Amino acid sequence: SDGIYNDATNDATNDATNDTSDGDSGSDDDVDMEVAEGEEDPSMKSVSGTLLSTLLDPIPPSTFFSTYFEKKPLHLVRSDDPEYPHDPFLTRKDVKEMLLRQSLRYGVDLNVTNAVDGVRQTLYLLPSAGGDPVVAESKDVMSNLESGCSVRLLCPQMHSDDVWELCSVLETTFGCMVGANAYLTPTASQGFTAPHYDDVDVFILQQEGKKRWRVYQTTQGGWIHQAVTTREDTHSLHLTVSCMQDWSWASMLEEVLPEAVKRACGGAEGERMRAGMPRDFLDYMGVMHDNDWAIKDVRRNGGVVENDEKTKVRKRTQFRKLLKAKLSLVVDSALRLADWGADEMGEEEKADTSNGQPGAPIFPETMVRISRDGFARVVVEGDKAVVYHCGDNDRKYHSNPLSPLDFELDDAPTIECLFKTVAPRWIAVKDLPQTPAEDFDDKVDTVKASV
Repeated sequence: SDGIYNDATNDATNDATNDTSDGDSGSDDDVDMEVAEGEEDPSMKSVSGTLLSTLLDPIPPSTFFSTYFEKKPLHLVRSDDPEYPHDPFLTRKDVKEMLLRQSLRYGVDLNVTNAVDGVRQTLYLLPSAGGDPVVAESKDVMSNLESGCSVRLLCPQMHSDDVWELCSVLETTFGCMVGANAYLTPTASQGFTAPHYDDVDVFILQQEGKKRWRVYQTTQGGWIHQAVTTREDTHSLHLTVSCMQDWSWASMLEEVLPEAVKRACGGAEGERMRAGMPRDFLDYMGVMHDNDWAIKDVRRNGGVVENDEKTKVRKRTQFRKLLKAKLSLVVDSALRLADWGADEMGEEEKADTSNGQPGAPIFPETMVRISRDGFARVVVEGDKAVVYHCGDNDRKYHSNPLSPLDFELDDAPTIECLFKTVAPRWIAVKDLPQTPAEDFDDKVDTVKASV
């Protein structure tokens, strides 16, 4: 939907699929905000929290995050709970409808696989040289399914509104992109190589049938797991809903450290960073020297070796001290770039839909608010306030390029206030902060551009 909407259209039914919330939805003390009479539109954070609570029931979200999230597996069984909503997000019938009515492509939208003696086999038609991926025929896919193959939908949210909404709403809670895969497996089959681990955090939602999971001791790569359908006469359909892809401290450092090195070279200590390497450092540094018998003897015998080898050890020690000193300069620079790094990550995680409808006319008295928490983020780049938003993106992960909006720096307070005004609050355009405060035309123009 439009990133900003007003009470004339009140039409924000198709929210963006990928959030970049900064966690602050509070109002500014000097700005008048209103809650419309009879307002029943909850904030997206409230909706997202309710959905997560439903998925985790009876485990409270607070317990989930403190005890289980990124720590250990959590297994919830509710098949016999009459009060739990059992309507699935995706069914076997839905998958068949997708195959019949939409052009699902091998290797792009779905894979058909089988596991024979633990070896994964992928069945698909190769495109012609330079051609587009081959569209899967429904009868072929279902025939393979009946023959014991599994069907994996690579991005079911592109074709299912229910799965898309599930991912979209959860993004507000996790503050990053949430994606999905769907796995349809016939009875007594295993379509994907096992055991394996994932590079994301995953909710596994059993939608139809049964599946047996084996989870192994954790490793540095994650919890190793594998799954097979039971030998009962039923298929299995499950969703994996994943978050935290490329959203780790390592991801942050990959953004910050290259820039930190550049800025350290240009800062007050830049001369130390730009100093040349020791002329002979290759004579004593490197793996071949680290494994040198004499170095080991120095460590073992407390330095009782020939003078040449003592010199090598001394130089290696000094080299590490110099490197540590340079790294400390980079670390100091990186810490000063914490906000910059957060903005860089925020720019990269946008998503997922726009309904393309024009907004209503904007006047100083028009009541406005952002359609959902985290829809957009304002960053400062040079002498501009730049807004990165989710409005132009497709449901497919990172399928469209970013289309940021440039504003003057003077407009930044107006934009920040606008982005912090979330349901159930509204704010009149004329009450948005701006210098001078009576410059209603500038406020109207800023809101129009945001809509």
